[in-house]
Amino acid sequence: MKKGFLLSNNSGSNSSNKKKTTSSKKLKKQNKAKPPPTNNNNNDAAAAAKADQYQADQYTLHKQEFDRIVQKYKLDSDAVASAISEALTSGDQISAAEFSQRFGPTEAESVVFLEWIKVGVKFKESSIDTAKQAGLGQTVSPK
Repeated sequence: MKKGFLLSNNSGSNSSNKKKTTSSKKLKKQNKAKPPPTNNNNNDAAAAAKADQYQADQYTLHKQEFDRIVQKYKLDSDAVASAISEALTSGDQISAAEFSQRFGPTEAESVVFLEWIKVGVKFKESSIDTAKQAGLGQTVSPK
């Protein structure tokens, strides 16, 4: 029997080992005693703010680790940065293992590095979409 899973009482064991269940009448009574859940805007706003802060903290930690990897392996030198740029924009996928072999970080560090690049690309695409929706960057032809 796996921990955390409740088996049916039809297993043939004697009644003293069976788990007692709450009757449906008791459950209805308990549910009536509880106030109905409310949509409190303050609670929703606080939860959203907490989630936003958590996400911001995760981005901060990820960026710090990215910067550490860049410094440790000198990935910001002109030659290496150019080679990384070419590898990432060539149209071919590059795995963490390939990145690790070519540029020196461990595979785990390569995953962190490449994932941060994905975050940056996603942000750029999102910013471009937002700007387009706002009408920025569009040229107006003279009449």
